[in-house]
Parts: sequence; C-alpha cells; structure tokens
Amino acid sequence: APDLPEVLGDGKQLGQVFLNLIINAIEAMPNGGTLRIQAHQGKEGNESAFCFIRIKDTGIGMSTEEKTRIFEPFYTNKENGLGLGLAIVQEIVSEHGGTISVESEKGKGTTFTVVFPSKG
Repeated sequence: APDLPEVLGDGKQLGQVFLNLIINAIEAMPNGGTLRIQAHQGKEGNESAFCFIRIKDTGIGMSTEEKTRIFEPFYTNKENGLGLGLAIVQEIVSEHGGTISVESEKGKGTTFTVVFPSKG
C-alpha cells in the first residue's frame, strides 16, 4: 500500500525474513492452496507507529507443540530441514526492534505476523 510507513533496517536481512516465511508457507501447501501477504500500519495510542506484515497460508498447519518450538534452533518437522530458518528469522526481527508471532491450526493453515517499528 502506498501509505505504509518506512521501516529502518538492513534490506538484505529483512528480505531474508520474508523469503524464509514465504518459502515455508509454500512448502506447507504441498497440494496447492492460497498464500496471502498483507501489510498495514498502526499506532499504539499517540506514540510509536508500526508496520504490520501478515503471511497467511492455507496449508497443513501446526500442532500446539510445534508452535511452541518452531523458533528453537535445530527444531524441524521437515524431512530435509536443518531447523535454523525460523530461529534466524526471529533473531533478525528482534535485532530490528520487531516481534514475530504465529497462529496455526492443524489442517487449517498458519499465519505469521511480523511487526516492526516504523520511521513515521
């Protein structure tokens, strides 16, 4: 959207965050599905502005246990995964002053929400 606020950060690292989340979403939909990416701005009261990015898929989803462990280094539910992708994503987001959260239900898909403080 043209009215999105600027986010200060390393473009390559931020690109790595979103590339990783998008690839994970695609891999979670082995039989096809829908991938939706949404971005909007928000504020906390009259204070800081934030940029919200949601990546939502209609894939296989995750169990409660998986959701609690996905950001742990070397945890994976993929046959050929190393379990580092989401740990790195969380570290990059944190280094940029942001947060990342996940909502998921087995068989119904997953939504990652990344929130960054914005410049304006």
